[in-house]
Amino acid sequence: MILATFSNVAFYHEIMQALNGEAVSVRRGFRFALTRWRAVLLWSLFAGLVGYLIQTIQERLGILGRVITGLIGIVWTVACIFIIPVLVREEQTTNPLKLLRSSAGTLKRSWGELVIGFVGLEAAFGAIFLTFLLTVTVVAGISIYFFNAHFHAATIWIIATGIGIVLLMALVLSWISSMVNPVYRCALYIYATEGVVPGTFDKELLDSAWKVK
Repeated sequence: MILATFSNVAFYHEIMQALNGEAVSVRRGFRFALTRWRAVLLWSLFAGLVGYLIQTIQERLGILGRVITGLIGIVWTVACIFIIPVLVREEQTTNPLKLLRSSAGTLKRSWGELVIGFVGLEAAFGAIFLTFLLTVTVVAGISIYFFNAHFHAATIWIIATGIGIVLLMALVLSWISSMVNPVYRCALYIYATEGVVPGTFDKELLDSAWKVK
């Protein structure tokens, strides 16, 4: 968790630099993350403790525990949506409770904006992944048929190539998804906290994601 948080801080820092029109530097990102090592360590320990407590409640209370931890997990996930951007921007803050309060406060001030967009992105990529899964299933079924009916080298090569292409596309899609969500999150954080339309984003497009409380 410490390593993941450290890498995310470096990654998000460079995303924000790019959104501000500056060049991206991997070295600068990790150098910045090193300056935040104390905050990264404390937040990782705090988040790990919360995760441990949620798991303990779930194990000890059975079905009721799953319901309770499910609700807690949703609240925790939503409250932590901005936690990495906060770690990047609030350079003087190391207290994990203050970081969490800042993340949740930013979301509260712009309630619904990121949640709607984030859920929309997840749903879109989920639907595409489901399509790929169904495609792989169909290809596998056809493969079994051809293996039984027409077992020769050319058929094996065609089937293997088809499955390989589908899996490669799924891998590329997964990588794109892992890039899109952090960029979207950083853009909305900048817009929510500074009122600035970052990078090449369109103000009307960002405003359309807002759900005024």
